[in-house]
Amino acid sequence: MFLFHGSNSKIHTPELDKGRSPLDFGVGFYMTSSKTQAIQWAMRKAKRVAHGLPTLNIYYISEEILTTETLKIKRFSGPTLEWLDFVVSHRSETYEGELFDIIIGPVADDSVMRTIRLYVNGIYTKEEATRRFKTEVLDNQYLFATKLALSHLIFKEAIIL
Repeated sequence: MFLFHGSNSKIHTPELDKGRSPLDFGVGFYMTSSKTQAIQWAMRKAKRVAHGLPTLNIYYISEEILTTETLKIKRFSGPTLEWLDFVVSHRSETYEGELFDIIIGPVADDSVMRTIRLYVNGIYTKEEATRRFKTEVLDNQYLFATKLALSHLIFKEAIIL
């Protein structure tokens, strides 16, 4: 399967500690299966840092690796109560749970983060927040959180947009 990473430069060899923090699933290398989403990320990143060129980095990983017990993988099927707790704890840098090689699930984009902030501030209950997520179309993200996980990625190409 192909995964995409939007950036302001070519990233032949991803590193775990280069991204910003705190993010939805913690520190690591984030990708998506959506080419469109990665292109949007590349455009935003290049504009935000004001250097480099928007670049779509393309990687391949065997789907078999994602279904075997070689890697410890956490999957969220959608914006569930568990996903909400997971994102809030990582965004607040208080996560103390189990560690994973790869985490797959929805992206907490700007509109979702507004709802999460209302939940964190006690305006919405957890149930109300997750009910509101169901009206959102959420893109996916793959976090590669360990060197072992990254070792299964094969860089294919970088396309300057």
